[in-house]
Parts: sequence; structure tokens; C-alpha cells
Amino acid sequence: MKKQILCIMVMSALMLLVCSCAVHPAPVVNANAEPMSEPIHFPIIWGDNELFEEKNTPLAVRVVPSVLSQESRLSELIKARLTNSYVQSVEGNTPCDMQINLHSEFKEIAPLPQLRMYHILEIETSTPEGLPLLSRWSHKSEVAEAYSNDEACRNMLLRSATRGMDNWLKNIFTTGNGQTFAVSVLRFRIARYLIDLNFSRLETEQRALLNQLRKIRGVCNVRIIESNPKHKIVSFRVLYRKDQLPYGIARAVK
Repeated sequence: MKKQILCIMVMSALMLLVCSCAVHPAPVVNANAEPMSEPIHFPIIWGDNELFEEKNTPLAVRVVPSVLSQESRLSELIKARLTNSYVQSVEGNTPCDMQINLHSEFKEIAPLPQLRMYHILEIETSTPEGLPLLSRWSHKSEVAEAYSNDEACRNMLLRSATRGMDNWLKNIFTTGNGQTFAVSVLRFRIARYLIDLNFSRLETEQRALLNQLRKIRGVCNVRIIESNPKHKIVSFRVLYRKDQLPYGIARAVK
């Protein structure tokens, strides 16, 4: 009887010691990493999911001029304006949360030497996979006077287009005017699952997390950016609308 009591006391002490040793994983190495394939298979079974961190990070935006776009100045202007603490313009194959597709086109109304033209600017926003995020925005610029110089006419039209574009950017991306989109990195700890020895458990848990996040009203895009089997961590980068989720994702998850 004494041996049984001693064994119980030792086991209790060991369990208390294990439970008191909290693991504090290192930060995500790259908050804007390439999306990982899903679901991710771990060699060990894990169970319950704990959301232990939500951290805001700048929105990564890629600007892409259309193939038929007749000039690149407006694209470069958008990239220059999308560089602040809330938004980051990315290039090439760098992962992004949002893609801005821009089309710029001039149309001739009357030829030289009494040149009259108008300009059409169209902007579409989508996820990297092509899912629309906002309605297509367009702006038409037209000059009433005739020009004897093609470049002067185009420059005048582009000044008007730039003012329209700046207003659009201000409404969508400027925090003081109700920034529309935001990005959070959510980190979950998947606790060790000791009872059900089912090696598809992690796949089930991860798929459940992905589905839970993607179904939240206001969430626009989710990608996995970290899997850490040693510390049982899985992290997601989530693009969401701030007007629908003003306090972030954590409250909606809980």
C-alpha cells in the first residue's frame, strides 16, 4: 500500500513539473513567407488547438500593370504611395496578400494638330489567387481644349488620373480614413494528443483550423506560413476587412 501511495505521489509530482514547463517558441522567421502545402503531415499526433498569439503585420501588395496598359507611370506612383507602416509594396515573386491590377489607356478624339484625347484608368483588387476583393474602380479624364503636342496632352490627362487614383488609395489604404484591409499572423499551439493514437489527427486539426479561419465573416485570404513540429506550432497569415473585424481575428476565433 505504501509503495502504491509513493508511486502516485511521484507520478503527480512529475505531471506537475511537466505542466509547469511552458514552451515559448521563437517568433515566425518570415511573416510574409511562401504558402506551405496543406494539410501538413507531422510524424507525431497532436490534439487540442490553442491560439496563443495574434500580431499585426504590414499588408503586402503587388501592383501589376495590364499587358495592354500604355504606360507605367501610374503603376510606379501606386508603388511609391504604398510604402508606409501599414502597407508594403512587393515586387516579382515575393508573396503578397493583395494584387492590384491596373489598366491605363488613352483614346484619341481628334487628331493633331488639334489633338483631343481622353484617358481611362481601371483598377481591380484581388487575392493572389484571383479572388476579387473590391469592385472594379474606373476613372475617366478628358480635356476640352485641343493640343498641338501629344506629350503635353497625355501629361495633362495623367495629372487628372493621378488625382483620382490618390483619392482611391486614400479611401482604401489610409488609416485615418478607415483603412479597409489589415493582416494578422495567428499562431496556434497544437497540444499532444495522448489518447487517440490516430496518425491523421494533425491533418484533421489543421484542416479544422483552416476552415474555421476561412469561414469567419470578413476574412479574405489565409495561408500557412509556419509549421514547427518540435514546439507543436502552426501559424497562419490572415487578410481581413477591418470594417467587419475591427478588433482583429482572435475574438472571432474564440
